[in-house]
Amino acid sequence: MAILAYQAFIVFSLIVIRIVARRHLATACFVWSGFTVLNLFFWPLILVQLAVVWVTYAVLKPKDDTPPVSDGQLGPLTNSPLTPATTQPLATKPETQLEAKQSAGKPPPHKNETLDTSQ
Repeated sequence: MAILAYQAFIVFSLIVIRIVARRHLATACFVWSGFTVLNLFFWPLILVQLAVVWVTYAVLKPKDDTPPVSDGQLGPLTNSPLTPATTQPLATKPETQLEAKQSAGKPPPHKNETLDTSQ
């Protein structure tokens, strides 16, 4: 009976993680899997617990993890660095290229503003 309660606890913990931190559901499943492999020594119980973890993941995983597919083709790549919407124009003048190289990695210049403390 304790084994079933522990499996229910695993499912409950994964449900809570899915609600609270959706992006970390797979990480939690990997943690449960590592904990299972390192702490259990009875292989049938290891298989049952791994099945509980990954079947629960398959049921709970966010539906937006799969890429959009229509008519056998992938949709537009919106997060690709090569899409025109995210590309930056190349510097064409030598002065602009030099300024870009010199300012790479430097914070933007700080504007000196005085605060009025006369209140």
